[in-house]
Amino acid sequence: MSDTSVWFRGLFVVARRGSCDPATGISKTNEQEMTIVFPDPLHTPGAGHIPHHATRIHIHEDALDAKTKTTVEGLLEPAPVKFNRYRAFSFGHWTADLTPGPKLKVKHVAERAVSNREPMACECDQFTTLSLLPNLTLLTGGVLSNELAKSLVDPDKAVPHGVQALVRLSDGQLEGVLSPKPLGRGYFDFFHRDGAVLVQQALEEVVFKPVVRDNKVPLALTHLRHSRERHVIELLPISGAVAVIDNMPVRDRKDDEELPAGLSHFQLYYSLLEGAKREPLLRMAAACIRPDDQTTCTMTHLAPAGLLDPFPSLPGVSELVRARMKMTTETGCPCLAAQIFFEA
Repeated sequence: MSDTSVWFRGLFVVARRGSCDPATGISKTNEQEMTIVFPDPLHTPGAGHIPHHATRIHIHEDALDAKTKTTVEGLLEPAPVKFNRYRAFSFGHWTADLTPGPKLKVKHVAERAVSNREPMACECDQFTTLSLLPNLTLLTGGVLSNELAKSLVDPDKAVPHGVQALVRLSDGQLEGVLSPKPLGRGYFDFFHRDGAVLVQQALEEVVFKPVVRDNKVPLALTHLRHSRERHVIELLPISGAVAVIDNMPVRDRKDDEELPAGLSHFQLYYSLLEGAKREPLLRMAAACIRPDDQTTCTMTHLAPAGLLDPFPSLPGVSELVRARMKMTTETGCPCLAAQIFFEA
C-alpha cells in the first residue's frame, strides 16, 4: 500500500455491499465493494431546511501532467480554490470509478462492537476503524433504496435524483480520520424516545488508500444524466492526498442563503433509505478533551441538547476561537458521515 490517498469530506455516506452483525454492528467480511454517496439536499424530499451543497474535487497540481490537466479542464467546470497547490473543479452530477478494473473489494482495518452506554472515560484512540461511522442499518432498520443500490454496483444503471455524485472504490483500503475540530473526540448519542440506541465517537472524514499500479491512479468519470460516455483520467501518485472530494454547504449562487450557525444535516441520510422503521435523534453525550501538551483525556459531559449548539464552551477553546469557528461546518460544526450495508 502506497502513501498516496484520496480524502472524502462533508456530507456523504459509505455504502458497503454485504451485511453486519445486528448485535455488534461489525461487518461480516473484511473486504467489500464500497461506494461513497454524496446526497443532494436540493432534490431530496423531506430534507428540511438544509442549504445548497456542492460536491467538488480538488486535485493536487503534482498529480496532473500536461495531458491530464487538459483533459480534466475540458470535462469539469472550475470551482473556487480552497487548498494551496490544488486545482478545484465542480464534481456534482458525476459518477467516478476510482482505480477501475476487475471487481476488487476494498479492505478496512478491524472493527469493534458498538455500545448503547455513555462512556465514563475515553475508551478509544483508534479512529481508523469504519465502525465509528454511524451505522444507518442498525439505527433505522432500513435498507438502501433498491434503485440506488443497483446503481452503486452497475455503472450502466441511472443514478436516482437525490444523489449529487458518487465514487465507486476498488483495490485499496478505506480508513477513518480523526477530526481536528474541538468536538473531534466527542461521543455522540443516537437515541429514540424510549432510550439510547448507540453511543459512540463518530467520523467526519474517511481516506482511501489505493493500490498504485504502473505509477498511475486512474479515475473513470461518467456523467450522471447527460451521457454514459466514460472518460478515464490518470493521476500521478504523490506522497499524501492526490485528491480531496468534498460535499460542503456553499454560497456561490445569487439566491443561496446564509449558512446557519447550528447546521446539522444528519437527517438528510434517511432519504436514501427504504422501509426505515424509525429515525433516531442525535445529540452530544460527552467530549474527550486532550490538550496538546498532555496525553491523558478528560471527559467533559455536555447537556443533552449540546449538539443543537455546535460550539459549546469546552476547556481550552477560547471565545475568540469559537467566534472564528461560527458559520462554517469545515472548522467548527460537527459534520458527521454515515455508513449503510446493502445487497444489490
